[in-house]
Amino acid sequence: MPLPARSSRQLTAVDAPDNEYPWRDWAAVRAQVKKMWQPENSPHHSIIGLTRSGKSYLAINGILEIAKYDRVLIVDTKGDDHSTNVGRVVKSLPKHTWYSAMGRRQDGPYEKWYRIIAPKNRVQANAIIGEALDNAYDEGEWVIFFDETWEVTDSIGNDGLGLSSMCARLWRKGGYRGISVVAATQTPVAVPRLFYDQASFAWIGRIRDEERQKRLLEIGGLSKRDLPVLSTLRRQQWLLAADNGEYFARTIVK
Repeated sequence: MPLPARSSRQLTAVDAPDNEYPWRDWAAVRAQVKKMWQPENSPHHSIIGLTRSGKSYLAINGILEIAKYDRVLIVDTKGDDHSTNVGRVVKSLPKHTWYSAMGRRQDGPYEKWYRIIAPKNRVQANAIIGEALDNAYDEGEWVIFFDETWEVTDSIGNDGLGLSSMCARLWRKGGYRGISVVAATQTPVAVPRLFYDQASFAWIGRIRDEERQKRLLEIGGLSKRDLPVLSTLRRQQWLLAADNGEYFARTIVK
């Protein structure tokens, strides 16, 4: 599923960024995302922003909070980021966690959230994270969060985990398995094209240098005229493009 494309309506000379990309209260944006986010139809989120732009905060306290009663796998390639210090730390996914709750009262919020910290040894990390992603795909019904996408997809020789093909399967076929991928990066030039092409929700945050801003022009009809909008964003401020280009908004995640 391609990223949202710009609506075909023609802008007039009096249109301003605040008209095209209105500032909306986070509660309203959250409610709209909750309504649109469907694993089988609109499964994936992509988050782009500088270090300390608030990517992890947006993912954990914004997007994933909507899935607090679901099964969530957090792939932690940093290990020392307090903002992703959530979920039960495990070395592998529990087997059949979705079905173990059958016949019992509903689990509380966040009880089925699991975090796997990638070992510093990249070969070991490839095996551990790869097995977890493979199991999650086989079971289905998972929300998976990559705290830094290029570290998961890039080759081991480039200090990544070399799991681009497995991630491609999640992006391309995850919706059929009830899987949603929430993928964040501060290096948009280094992530696979599927990061852009398969996302239903594009969250664009603070990007300082112009070359990285231009990379974002690939996202759903964004053009050079939109660069000033991106350059004005500050920490925890986000431009959201969703619903096949029919929904654009700027918001501050609180």
